[in-house]
Amino acid sequence: ECVAECDKSKINVRINEDILDDMKIALEKRQRKWEDLRNGIAKRSNQDFIACLQARDYRGFLEYDHKTRELNINVHIDKIEQSEKLSKRDIKQLSGGEKSFGTTCFLLSLWDAMGCPIRCLDEFDVYMDAINRRLVVEMLINNAKNSGTQFILITPLSVRNFLAPEDHDSVHMVVLKDPHRSS
Repeated sequence: ECVAECDKSKINVRINEDILDDMKIALEKRQRKWEDLRNGIAKRSNQDFIACLQARDYRGFLEYDHKTRELNINVHIDKIEQSEKLSKRDIKQLSGGEKSFGTTCFLLSLWDAMGCPIRCLDEFDVYMDAINRRLVVEMLINNAKNSGTQFILITPLSVRNFLAPEDHDSVHMVVLKDPHRSS
């Protein structure tokens, strides 16, 4: 009876070892797929980021370090032709408006990787000059049209002058009264 139990246990051990081997193989496949997905998202978001920056004749790139789980956003504000001789600058070194523009480009580049039906930005344009504001609003409207996603943009500044006539049907604005301040 002990020999039979021992043989039964050996069979169970072999079965469990086979199951464990199958699970290890499945886990390795999942990890490779995850890495492929992550690298694909990084590559696409970097390409989209570069394209967004080029709308303003800036250049830059997203520097992903998956091992340390860090992301560096690099932006050159100088014209593309001139920037070849410049060293890279981190987005932290830019002015408020340049930083807001770069951050908006970064968000637009990542949003395509997300499946969220609503995208919100609050005071995205506060530090931007009129040129950057116009360009960012146009980029956001075009992205909203092309993605089929609802955007909610909150800004204390007027964007009415930035809307093209064809945008009035697809863009709905809610304008609040200025706050009443008692003195």
